Amino acid sequence: MNAYFCKTNHFYFSFFVYINNTIKKIIIIETKGEGFAGKFVPRKQFMEDSFIKLNNDKIGYPRFDFLYIEDTLTKEERLQKTINRIDAFLLN
Repeated sequence: MNAYFCKTNHFYFSFFVYINNTIKKIIIIETKGEGFAGKFVPRKQFMEDSFIKLNNDKIGYPRFDFLYIEDTLTKEERLQKTINRIDAFLLN
């Protein structure tokens, strides 16, 4: 498996896995500063409660995952949280 970082014009796909030129898994990573965290609550809830489940159900396997990282975490905590999710979702 190969994981890539890709920048588009309006959105950053954080990590995704290609197998035979087909995207197989995607982790959507959202980062917010402490000042914006409160405004993000409804979108975070939608991503966690609806978007991931509905899209995975439609695809038929766990293709999407979501990771929210707030800047109140230390650099080490943010890095470990990201590594753990990549390992658990993309690599296993």
